[in-house]
Amino acid sequence: MLGRNGEISILQFSDTHIRESSTFNMEAFLKAAEQINQLNVDYIIHTGDVTEEGTKEDYELAQKLLSKIRKKVVYIIGNHDSRNVGYELFEEYIGPVRTLLTDDRVLIAGFDSTIPDRDEGRLGETSLQALKNTLREEGEDRIKIVAFHHHLLPVPGAGRERSTIVDAGNVLRAILDYDVDLVLNGHRHSANVYRVEGSMVVNSGTLSHYKTRAGSCHSFNIIRISSEGSCEVRVCNIETADQKKFVKTVEEGGKLVEAGGRRTARIVQISDTHFADSSEFLPATYSLAVKRINHLDPDLVVHCGDVTHDGLPDSFEIAVKGLEKISSPKIIVPGPHDLRHLGHLLFRERIGEFAPVFRGRMFSTYGVNSSQYDYMDGLIGRTHLKHLIQELSEVREGIVKIVAFHHHVLPLPHTRERYPIEDAGDVLKRLLDVKVDMILTGHRHISYVNRVDETVVVNANTLSSRRFQTRYGNTFNLIDILSNGTAIVSEISVVTGMRRILGIYKLPTSSN
Repeated sequence: MLGRNGEISILQFSDTHIRESSTFNMEAFLKAAEQINQLNVDYIIHTGDVTEEGTKEDYELAQKLLSKIRKKVVYIIGNHDSRNVGYELFEEYIGPVRTLLTDDRVLIAGFDSTIPDRDEGRLGETSLQALKNTLREEGEDRIKIVAFHHHLLPVPGAGRERSTIVDAGNVLRAILDYDVDLVLNGHRHSANVYRVEGSMVVNSGTLSHYKTRAGSCHSFNIIRISSEGSCEVRVCNIETADQKKFVKTVEEGGKLVEAGGRRTARIVQISDTHFADSSEFLPATYSLAVKRINHLDPDLVVHCGDVTHDGLPDSFEIAVKGLEKISSPKIIVPGPHDLRHLGHLLFRERIGEFAPVFRGRMFSTYGVNSSQYDYMDGLIGRTHLKHLIQELSEVREGIVKIVAFHHHVLPLPHTRERYPIEDAGDVLKRLLDVKVDMILTGHRHISYVNRVDETVVVNANTLSSRRFQTRYGNTFNLIDILSNGTAIVSEISVVTGMRRILGIYKLPTSSN
């Protein structure tokens, strides 16, 4: 648990991008160095992109300027540092690309997430195993801090979602499995804090690069972890001395809290049926799934998209006949496979609107189209997001708020991180701000659930495509909402009917 060995303080800065160029703000750097020297903190960590181009000249200037910070700093290598074979110069001028610092209070493990001459990142199987070994062997009775340059989760206020860590799903799973307390990232030049289950994920803005976001100031973070389990992050603006504060607390119970009371609502979540007249679609599996779903008698079935495999008329014909066999009310949103060919017209004609809404007695569900015509990446868009947030803000008190769209908003294990929602950072942040109870997604053919801040994010496996990403085969999710304000999220195997509980969570609505 955070702070179990008393309060600690960490100063995090990132993305200095040092170079003899107008892209580097020397004034901001020198002012920041002076401020850092005056602060009393336990640990200082630079989360990458020390230099702009990774050249010898950049590193020589960086070494000279960084000496003005008269304190011990743990340095992490960034993608700009790895340019031009700069990963070799990093070790010569700055320090090791993999760092391990331990004392009686903390473990700080720094890793190289860079791919030379590419903006996206990767930890890789070797580093991921090293991370697990380090956490297992050195992490006991210490606050566990993991740092790497690339962002692990989508960052709001950072523009188009791109250049992420491509194995983010496996990294996030290791972070949570090994109870990491704090994850530090840079890369996107935008400060942010998420709580994912029991871990805090903190991004830093840029200290001295010209590319700030929306006219923001250059900044660094001061992170204080208290003995009570709270994490306070102060974003310190270098030019103005203003501070923005995030405070988040780790709650006991994690994925499993006490479930009690009567069931007030039942929702079945399905996704990626991929109806088609081809071997992609498994008709016998789908028929068995329909029997199991109808037997459960849910209040609502939410289909998170890729209803068809190719958007062709014959596939929609099969889809319509198949979906009619599910007896419960349905909300269905499109996936990118549905909008191929004439699918962007046929979906509305044969299935329904792109943004359906279901208002029940105990919960309301808002379908959102995250798919784009003939393009695999997702997008919600500023206008649609603004309208959605307005609708969610007007939901009356006590009603559980659920949002459903196709594309995943959190990284998923056993998959390469691709086809993101382009505005994922802003979408996730806005939904968390209005305390949406649940976000339902599909897309990557794997069932998974995590809580971010107070919101439960549930991803569904494929119901009836042969391309499942799990040992359980084709599955669907069952969500039971109970009168004590908890939700039980389970995965049910289509073939065997076996039920696997993914998590029991207290919903934000129950604490309002």
